Amino acid sequence: MGALYSYFTSKEELLEMIQNQGRRLTQRILNQQIGQVKSADQKLRTGIRTHLYLTEVMQPWFYFAFMEAKNLDKAQQKKSIEGELASEQIFVEILSEGMAQGIFDMDQPVLTATVIKAMMQDWYVKRWKYNRRRISVDEYADFVIFVVESIVKPDNPSGI
Repeated sequence: MGALYSYFTSKEELLEMIQNQGRRLTQRILNQQIGQVKSADQKLRTGIRTHLYLTEVMQPWFYFAFMEAKNLDKAQQKKSIEGELASEQIFVEILSEGMAQGIFDMDQPVLTATVIKAMMQDWYVKRWKYNRRRISVDEYADFVIFVVESIVKPDNPSGI
């Protein structure tokens, strides 16, 4: 334990480094994967799948970041909130791009992105539920994409 503290002055500093690294890695990989496709509908599908796959690979980090945010100091809470809003913003931009391309039709891209984020969070926060039902990450990703596209595609009568 003493050797660890020769690199970090406190547990809080170590926690901050871990949290920052997880946020940067998530943002970088999401942007990298989304940047490889052109159309907004493909970006939306890629963003949802990539985010869910990242939560598979980094499940302990995502769970900890979500569940323990309330116990962090104010500065770390602020960074945690900013990280969540940044990943939501990626989906706001995709939805807005899709609206400009005439692929998506909705009135509330920000609220829609918020709901997309909530569905993705449900995957890593409530894994027990999906494990019990034997739902794979691929099945869940397909379902989230189906639900979101049923809301944002022009042939959707609700136009949410």
